[in-house]
Amino acid sequence: IDLSLLFIEEDIDKKMALDVAKYLIVYLRRSGGQSQFSPLLESQAAENSVVASVHSYILGNPEARHTLESISEHLNMSPRNLTRIFKKECGMTPMNYVNDARIDFARRYLESTDMGYKDIAQRCGLESAEALRRIFVRRLGITPLEYREHFRSSNEDIELN
Repeated sequence: IDLSLLFIEEDIDKKMALDVAKYLIVYLRRSGGQSQFSPLLESQAAENSVVASVHSYILGNPEARHTLESISEHLNMSPRNLTRIFKKECGMTPMNYVNDARIDFARRYLESTDMGYKDIAQRCGLESAEALRRIFVRRLGITPLEYREHFRSSNEDIELN
């Protein structure tokens, strides 16, 4: 991917390479040690699966402070059973999935708005700007400020869905 982005930048221009990187959700020409990251992926599960139910609930309430208990209560399941089924279907825990969703929501705000980090954190169900920073660094290896500097859309507004 990195080599392809380099070719696009050399053959076309840096903006096109950045657009492709944003589409693929990778850091433009990452350093060799940086891991790839991706947004919350659409669930491939059947409509009536636990994963699909959690996915719909989280996307429908992005500003909520989701916990394992609140999600399991919403689905009328025990936290243990929810975790077991979710991990089997999705390969991750429900809370890792929630954190991926929070990062995806935050990414969109960082790319398309000048909103402050505290406001973004609240809209993503996080308690503070520091919580946003911690989850960003832990998952993506960069701060929200660094992400905004690299992926900020200067020419167009990105629609938040």
